[in-house]
Amino acid sequence: MDARFFPGKHRRTSSSRSVDTGATHYKQMCKTLLLLGSLSSGPLYGYELCHMLQEHDNMKMASFRTTLDHLIADRCLYYEIMPALHTGRNKRIYALTHKGYRQFSTLLSDFLLTDQSLPGGIEVALRFLDRLPETERLALLRARRYLLTNQRILTVAKLPGHLITATSSYLLSYRLCLLDAELAWIDQMVAALQPASVGGIFIEEIDAGREQE
Repeated sequence: MDARFFPGKHRRTSSSRSVDTGATHYKQMCKTLLLLGSLSSGPLYGYELCHMLQEHDNMKMASFRTTLDHLIADRCLYYEIMPALHTGRNKRIYALTHKGYRQFSTLLSDFLLTDQSLPGGIEVALRFLDRLPETERLALLRARRYLLTNQRILTVAKLPGHLITATSSYLLSYRLCLLDAELAWIDQMVAALQPASVGGIFIEEIDAGREQE
């Protein structure tokens, strides 16, 4: 069996290190978005914030503290020490700064409008999408719909004439189903947010893409 599939004694190539570095950075951005998003609806005590993060990501305490300290140093968060009358132990309450909210909004947009299909980021971004004003939500959904519509057109162009007989097309047809499902969901969300008079504008885009199949 090919020894390249096993870690250990074999030295890793620069390309594999690059992939690992990119994946690590992506995971850190997911944690940052999760932390900022958890505070986007208002201040939280440290234990409340930690509980919310662990509920979603099972984030270890050390990782939580490291990310929290980094955001405080970067002035995206601040905290106040609140006296606890009954326990005698002071508690920290954390909140977003204006810079922190801008960072939250930027990260959320970046995850929703990326071409990469890495796990976690889209789900985290969608979890906090309702924390944005309606106009920003609508703009992001429209932009993501445009991105997915283009991806669908490219996917359809790659499909062979006979899907069932082409093993290589299984992944493409699967991807097409996922795109159609998310586009349908976005249509529902857009229709709920925008005035009824313009509710059908974006549906025409996907219909045009389907006609090319």
